[in-house]
Amino acid sequence: KGGSLLKVQLDPSGLFAVTSGSDRRVRLFDFFSGKLLCVVGGHAEIVTGMQITHDCRRLITVAGDGNVFVWRLHSSLVRAMHARLRELKLMGAPSIVNFDLLGDDG
Repeated sequence: KGGSLLKVQLDPSGLFAVTSGSDRRVRLFDFFSGKLLCVVGGHAEIVTGMQITHDCRRLITVAGDGNVFVWRLHSSLVRAMHARLRELKLMGAPSIVNFDLLGDDG
């Protein structure tokens, strides 16, 4: 249905998983529930790389033909990731995120 799974990438907070498949589509899942949140397409070749930016606001995808897409993530996803990152900071978890750059708007 969705082609073969090729890549999996977690966001910086660990709440969401991004996948790419042989159907050239990118899917975003809630990591804990497994619920599919969205499917995006547009690449002409297989997606070979994916990364959610450290500020959690964008998803960058690159395909076999060298095209790079930058997708803006919905504000509710950004707020959820920021809240989780703050929670992890309070627990003393190590992070690659500069929390001062996240701002108060989530």
